[in-house]
Amino acid sequence: MDKQYVENAKTAGRIAAEALQYGASLIKPGASYHDVYAKIVDFIVDRGGFPAFPPQMSFDATAAHFMTSPTKDHVFSSEIVKLDVGVAVNGVIGDNALTIDLSGKYGDLVLASREAIELVRKRVRVGLTLGEIGALIEDAIGERGFVPVRNLSGHGLGSYVIHTSPTVPNYDNGDSSPIVSGMHFACEPFATDGIGLIGEVGTAEIYSYSAGGPV
Repeated sequence: MDKQYVENAKTAGRIAAEALQYGASLIKPGASYHDVYAKIVDFIVDRGGFPAFPPQMSFDATAAHFMTSPTKDHVFSSEIVKLDVGVAVNGVIGDNALTIDLSGKYGDLVLASREAIELVRKRVRVGLTLGEIGALIEDAIGERGFVPVRNLSGHGLGSYVIHTSPTVPNYDNGDSSPIVSGMHFACEPFATDGIGLIGEVGTAEIYSYSAGGPV
């Protein structure tokens, strides 16, 4: 990882963090999904970044990777909303997310994930294993009486690549692979009051372009 990559990563991370907080301030009862989405994109571009992926807002039991149809808006009311924002600067990616509880019913659940990521932020270091990171997340979430979602995980970040190795577990999966200098990755704790597993349902509304071809 060269010096320029590190500088781009810092810039992408800073813009992503600012865009996340800005987006969270817009999500309130009566707000339009499409309007919040457009304002987050404009915020990122105005600061010299590019959306690494479309800003995503998932509701209630939908854990992540949801967008409304371009032809069908959504007006927020009392959902628990997961906002996921990524920014690219010269292809280097910053990725972060948070949860907004518009219902006022799930404060402890929101805190469980937040405390997990803060614990990892304090403890992460070269030599710590991926399984140990998972154990930190699992323990922090368990302290509030919840369980981590075991089949969602954090991931590595690369140049123009949103998901790459390593896989960063949300529980102690026994992975003894160590964190090494130069790794660039996102930890993504998911806490639930369910069984800790998710499945795929619904219609896909998020796509990536790979290459053109004949029509």
